[in-house]
This record gives sequence, structure tokens and C-alpha cells, in this order.
Amino acid sequence: LRAPGHSQGAFAVESTMDELAAKLGMDPLELRKKNESSPVRAAQYGPGAKAIGWEGRNAKAGDAKGPKKRGIGMANGNWYVFVAPNVKAQVKIHRDGSVELLSGAQDIGTGFRTAIAVLAAEELGIAPTDITSRVGDTQYPEGNASGGSITTNSVGPAVRLAAHNAKVKLFEVAAKALEADASELKSEGGKVFVATHPGRSLTFKEAASKMPGEVIDVTVDRKKQYETFRGDIAGTQFAEVEVDTETGEVRVLKMVSVNDCGFPVNPLTAKNQVIGAMIQGASWALLEDRIMDPMVGTMVNPDLEAYKILSPRDMFEAESILTPQANLGNNTSVAGIGEPPLVPTLGAIANAIYNATGARVRELPMTPDRVLAALAEAEGRA
Repeated sequence: LRAPGHSQGAFAVESTMDELAAKLGMDPLELRKKNESSPVRAAQYGPGAKAIGWEGRNAKAGDAKGPKKRGIGMANGNWYVFVAPNVKAQVKIHRDGSVELLSGAQDIGTGFRTAIAVLAAEELGIAPTDITSRVGDTQYPEGNASGGSITTNSVGPAVRLAAHNAKVKLFEVAAKALEADASELKSEGGKVFVATHPGRSLTFKEAASKMPGEVIDVTVDRKKQYETFRGDIAGTQFAEVEVDTETGEVRVLKMVSVNDCGFPVNPLTAKNQVIGAMIQGASWALLEDRIMDPMVGTMVNPDLEAYKILSPRDMFEAESILTPQANLGNNTSVAGIGEPPLVPTLGAIANAIYNATGARVRELPMTPDRVLAALAEAEGRA
């Protein structure tokens, strides 16, 4: 589960913010803008509102016509820049020009293996596909446990430093052949060349072939995390839903998530993380309900027949917007992204239901029976 505890808190706080806006007769987005302390999140509101079509939402909650009512809501989330101590990374450049990257940390489906290859490749001046990433084994240099959105942020800076130190050693080997000082060399596009005379060059493989031994082998410790621009990670989320007021069924139509994770190393896998969090959040908000036996404390619906999750036909339009920020806490400016996008999802869906119907659902999951009860309560108040 991502961000345990935070999503529940955000559901309560962000629902309350929406209710406060209604009491004040204010647009919920404007209320948040007026009270925003994060300059990063303040800059995220505009792109998110534009992508979801905020101007087209119901000016007054419940104004939508017909039995199937549509509404748009939003919510904020919060997370932090976490780093694991005692992390190492190893880079090996072999005589045939092949490169190995080793870390004991695991890739649990987040794209970590690719991200560290990208970092090493950029430093060495070669393609990520030219690097073999070996991860998740205790025989490799010590890595952190994967959790808390810390893996790339913890291992990445060590990877970049190890690649840099290996590159310096390679330059010392290539300098003689290029009739230059090692400090004058640069590597880019699969070549090692003299920065002031790019024509004087060797391919990366040619440079490696000139090493006296079989391998350049560098292992480094991750250096101390420095003070960051901000210690938190900003994020805001928008959702559009359709509520069937006759059955209580809620369908998410579209969700837009705007997030900061420092500099995204690999935008494709970063956006996949965000979309995965949105799917998990929608599933939690509308379906997932662990039922416990009060007498013995065991879960009585421990399978996918009785424990409902979002299915492919429930899928909605999902848009991830990344807002790069120079976090400055390490030599990659990366931060975590696995958990932050889940935090505001529950609140954004709840607030969208309110905008569609004028009914406030205060329990999770927001199942049809609870939606119908909230609709009846709202009609009673009216």
C-alpha cells in the first residue's frame, strides 16, 4: 500500500476544505490558492485546472441536470524528501567497452533499474541500453529497502558519483592516445574526445580497450543529503466523476495529477507511477473494503471475489503532469514519486461527488449505498 495513513488524513482534511469553501461561498480552488504556503504547489494549480476543465464545473454543487450528474473536484496531497543512509553503488567498465551497474536495492516494478541506468549513462556519455543494471541481490553493494519513495533518491546520487569516478579513470587511460590531459576530455554520444578539439576522439569502446587491466571498478558511498529547497514534495489532484443518483453508482471519468519529484530521471516510468497511484486511489475510494470478523480479528473477504478492486472496464482517462524542480539536495536533484500521487486521490473524488450532487460522503469506500444515504441526507437538509 502506498502512503499508509496519509490518504485517510488527506481525505478528511480536503473534504473539510471543500465544505469550508462552500460555507464561504468560494471556489474551492481559490480558497486553496489564497492559503497556499508552497510556491511549487501554487504553480501547479494552473496546469491542473486547465487540464481538467475546472471552469466548466458546476458553479453550485448539485446544479447538474438529470439522474446522472457530473462534477469536478480537487484535493492536495503532501509528502517528503526521504533518503536512506548507508547506500552504495558500483560501476564497472570492462575492457570490451561493456558497462555494469550494481546495487543491492530492488526494483519492485517502479522502473528503478532503468532510472539508475539513465543516470550512469548520462554521466558516462553513452546510451542507457549500453549499461547492464544488476540489482536486488545481497552480493551487490548495499542498497536500501524499497519503500517510502526513497529508492531512486537514495541510490541515484551514488550511481552518478560512481559513474563519474569511473569516467575519470577512463579519461586517464584515453588521455595519452588523444595527446591531451585527462582534464581536457569529455564523453558524449558514445565518444571520448578533447573538449576544445572534438575531432580528436575515440569511441567509448576504443577508449576502454586501452586500459592496462581488464576492468575499471569503482564503488562509492552515497554522500550526505544537503539542505533542500523544500523538505516536502508538492502535489495536487483533480477528478471528474459521474454519479447515478438513482443507483448511487459513481464512475471516475478523468483524473489529472500534478506532481513534483525533483528532476524526473525517466519521465515515462515516473508518469506510470503517478497513473498507477491514481488507479489505486480510485479503487480504494469507490470499492476496496476490508471486512474484519469482530470476534477473532480475521479478514472475511480475503480474495478478489469478495474484495472488490477497479477492473479494466472501470478505467478512466488519466493524465500525469510533472513539474520539475531543482531540489538541490543531491547531485541528481531527484526525489520520490511512488507514494505522493495517491495521497489526494480519495479527497479529489469525494469533492467531485459533492460538486456533482451537493451530497457529502464521509465514509470510505464511497459505495452506492453510502452515496444514496448521502443524497437522502442532502435532500432532507434542503
